[in-house]
Amino acid sequence: MASLAAPGSGKPASGTDVYTPPSKPTYKTSDFERFRRAKAKGQYTEAQVIAIEADMHRATLEGRIIKG
Repeated sequence: MASLAAPGSGKPASGTDVYTPPSKPTYKTSDFERFRRAKAKGQYTEAQVIAIEADMHRATLEGRIIKG
């Protein structure tokens, strides 16, 4: 999961200035596709998939997605 997320306070894809605590990772839009491909190849355990998908969902709701 750490390889998909970058710590810090990136701007959300909407371009608004929303502070993201450094303790919560941001994701690039390309990370979602990279994760989907790795998941399809079986590179994650079921527990890892659940955790990553949950954090990606929270990141979407919290504005922790950046373009790229």
